[in-house]
Amino acid sequence: MKLMDDAFDLDVKKALVTLVIQESLMEVSKVMFELVFERLQKDYSCYISDCYNHPEYLKDILKDFDYEFYELIVNKIAKKLEKLSYQKPIKEFLDILSGKQYIELSV
Repeated sequence: MKLMDDAFDLDVKKALVTLVIQESLMEVSKVMFELVFERLQKDYSCYISDCYNHPEYLKDILKDFDYEFYELIVNKIAKKLEKLSYQKPIKEFLDILSGKQYIELSV
């Protein structure tokens, strides 16, 4: 049963982070949301939901567009996830997205 609970917890965190990324991008610009979505597919063959396990993809794409845009989006995401940042997977996601490095994201 513990394994199912862990899998459910992972799915919930991944869904939450995905929604936060989408919402943060859309609040700034629908066009930028679409461009980020397209770049994820083109460069990494993935979707926004994959950024939970690979925040470096999102970080690199955002920085490619504009550093101020990158900072704005990262700050929006961090603010929305602030109350959950005590959880190791969320903290690691935010640390990688903001430039702090980890070898591997914990599940």
